[in-house]
Amino acid sequence: AAGRYVHKVDQHDAPLDPNFCGSGRCFTDDQGNYKFYTIKPGAYPWGNHFNAW
Repeated sequence: AAGRYVHKVDQHDAPLDPNFCGSGRCFTDDQGNYKFYTIKPGAYPWGNHFNAW
């Protein structure tokens, strides 16, 4: 939610989201149908140039 990833290189001071592990998995039914629910990610700071989000 705050744009921080669970990764040893990501040292941003934003809090980690306890409900996000960085991956997803879905199963199919007998016909190969599936549903995958997600959220639209929010903006997070990217320090490579001014106002980079």
